[in-house]
Amino acid sequence: MAEEQALIEGLMAELASVLSATLGLATTATAATAGGPVEWVVHCTTNAGAGTPLVVGFEHDQASHLTSRVLMSDQPMPDGDIADTLKELMSQAVGALNLKPIAAGAPVAVTASERRPAGPAPANAIWFNLPIDGTLTLRTVGWMERRASQAKPKPGMPVPENLDVILDIDLPLSVRFGHAEMSLDALTKLGPGSLIELARMPDDPVELLVNGKLVARGEVVVVSGNYGVRVSEVVSAADRIRTLE
Repeated sequence: MAEEQALIEGLMAELASVLSATLGLATTATAATAGGPVEWVVHCTTNAGAGTPLVVGFEHDQASHLTSRVLMSDQPMPDGDIADTLKELMSQAVGALNLKPIAAGAPVAVTASERRPAGPAPANAIWFNLPIDGTLTLRTVGWMERRASQAKPKPGMPVPENLDVILDIDLPLSVRFGHAEMSLDALTKLGPGSLIELARMPDDPVELLVNGKLVARGEVVVVSGNYGVRVSEVVSAADRIRTLE
């Protein structure tokens, strides 16, 4: 928990530096009491805690005001501009954080920025104040998001103690970019130049399958001229063992 808190605090400090450079002012991130409903969230991934997702939240009015300042506009900000601005600011902050010792072995990556129904931040969230000027103090909040796939194995599903006897067995691994449903008629009409729309957003992670079962998610990278996948989230050990069944 202490390492996760230090990572969040480091990320907020880098966000303050990015805002200082972008807006031409000096601001720092200081701890704060719990704020209002969170409506904008930026999703990040980190290898810390076996791929625990890291989320940074913002209140809507402040996110809109900040976007106006960054884009130097006095017009109402559409959601698309707010999402792009928050993602860009956080991407710069994450890039700086990954150069620091605190992120060694657990690089952070921004995956998405979205508006969702307003609601309270989780109980384990850490709030910060980032003063922008006399009219705006940005309230941000960060937390590690536990997912069902990261839960401990259920009773009755322990990891076998003799697993080492089969560790040298090769298993087929495939990467799934998305999926689509097509009628037989549409399938017969496929040809060179045909486009197939997948049920997947550009920023969504790809899925790693072993024996046809999901074991991890990640992002596509290029390694020595070949495609590769950098793992950002891994399912629980018990679920991975199920791929051997």
